[in-house]
Amino acid sequence: MNPRSEIAKLDRKIAKTGQTVTLRRGTAAAPVATATVKAHVRGFKPDELIGGIDQNDSKAILSPSGLAGWPGGTPIKGDWITIDGRVRSIVAAEPVKMNDVLVRFELQVKG
Repeated sequence: MNPRSEIAKLDRKIAKTGQTVTLRRGTAAAPVATATVKAHVRGFKPDELIGGIDQNDSKAILSPSGLAGWPGGTPIKGDWITIDGRVRSIVAAEPVKMNDVLVRFELQVKG
């Protein structure tokens, strides 16, 4: 697989099974930037509950395709995300690369 096909595969999966979320930068109440995108959101598996991750946290997977208008094209720790109407904090934002090309973001979300 190459990075382009990996991104296309993720885009198809998110379009089919993802949900709409809203990213916010700045404060949750008064953001300086917002973007509505689709993401794959799930809870963490029991074997993933380590290093400060608990059962109330969520993992949100975003494609770089939907973040073209987002500041820097990258969600960061300290940004906010609204999932199912609930504003939650992004406590970790890990870029995942394949052959040095960004193919997705995996976010740890609390709140």
